[in-house]
Amino acid sequence: MLVDDRIIAEIIVRIGRHYNENIATRFLRPLFAQILSNIDLSRHIVDLTEHSEDFVLQGFHLDDLYYDIIALARFIYLVRRDVLPNINSIAEANTKMATADKVYRNMAFSNLAPNLNLLSSMVLELYRATLQYDTKMAGKGKTVASRIADLTDIERLLANVDADA
Repeated sequence: MLVDDRIIAEIIVRIGRHYNENIATRFLRPLFAQILSNIDLSRHIVDLTEHSEDFVLQGFHLDDLYYDIIALARFIYLVRRDVLPNINSIAEANTKMATADKVYRNMAFSNLAPNLNLLSSMVLELYRATLQYDTKMAGKGKTVASRIADLTDIERLLANVDADA
């Protein structure tokens, strides 16, 4: 089923814009190489973040949208787990060697955590809006979400560990 919902479309466009302008910058992309080496994960993230304008025109299949949400939630979780704990040493090493764009590089590293938190809240908003749409469209039938087991982990993956501590 194609998702045709203005609210979901707006959230997807915001996610794509934020991801491309604040997360997938030329300074930060090398840090995510290991995470994005998972081809399936990477493909789903690209589907959601780089083709967001296409969604407005064509729509997404609901099951594809759920898998894209799962992939972006996993990406956020992995960056928080594997990259953020080492960000200060990574930033220090990168900015010492950098001559050009040193200020921008510093900004990208120091703002990664807040930008990731913002992305996380947008993905959670998208997930909840998609669930609501799915439930509305299913009526008394079975939702698409009920057939996708990995969706049960979304909120855990998007939980900010620092906020809990």
